[in-house]
Amino acid sequence: MRVWGWVVVVILAGSGPGCSRAADQSLPQPAESEVSGLATTLEVEVAGDLVRLALHATNSTTEPIRLEFPSAQRYDFMIRTTAGEVVWSWSADKSFAQMLGAETVPPGGTLRYRAEWNSGGRKGSFEAVGWLTAFGKRLEQRTRFEL
Repeated sequence: MRVWGWVVVVILAGSGPGCSRAADQSLPQPAESEVSGLATTLEVEVAGDLVRLALHATNSTTEPIRLEFPSAQRYDFMIRTTAGEVVWSWSADKSFAQMLGAETVPPGGTLRYRAEWNSGGRKGSFEAVGWLTAFGKRLEQRTRFEL
């Protein structure tokens, strides 16, 4: 008797090279009360052609905050022109395990995520956007910078 095994590969839209997340980017930034006590900040440091991004989410409450995620991805960054054209997305060339996950932020604790973008000599005004990819919460920050 022969037993055959099958492997099924599921490719989900929105995670991989060339994926556009433009529709996801149009969501409004939530009010503080909508982020369940997490205060987010986005830092941008420019050093020549290198742009360093740091997204922090700090629990400002006295209780732990649990964030649930639809995949192994926890955050994302993008750079766009002031006209709205996306010129770089941190996750565009990455794949993430499609498994549920969670992070618990203790009282006063901070989640920290970093990325770097090489602008390749681009000049002008840009907007950096950083966000957590948690279920049901749009924890996002934006800041403008010059190259």
